[in-house]
Amino acid sequence: MVLMRRENLPATTTALSMRSLRDESFILFTENFVLYDWIMDACHIHGFTPNVVCRTSQWDLLRDMVAQQLGIALLPKYYTDEFDPSVFVAVPLVEPEIHWRLALAWPKHKRLTPALKAWLTVVRQKFPVG
Repeated sequence: MVLMRRENLPATTTALSMRSLRDESFILFTENFVLYDWIMDACHIHGFTPNVVCRTSQWDLLRDMVAQQLGIALLPKYYTDEFDPSVFVAVPLVEPEIHWRLALAWPKHKRLTPALKAWLTVVRQKFPVG
């Protein structure tokens, strides 16, 4: 999803292409996030190097910078659903669609701790399979 201030989105826009973001300032996660590489690769495939004004590992800082109109952010829908809709709008990114898949693994033959069982319950509620 493309996250931006609500007032910055043209009224008829329902989706954005990577090419349409060419002149935007990007607020990205740091290079150690796989999403960073995916975004950079998508920009290069569409013929430009993004103007990255900030790289951060902090979700809150990223959100606050978008709120201050310092740039846009590309985030999984799961996160954009949590932001205040009176301030932010999240529009699907098309051309290309970037899919983020979550995977968890644990030893099959070991007993799960109560903490891990509780964590798996939360994850299954937030990210239903199927």
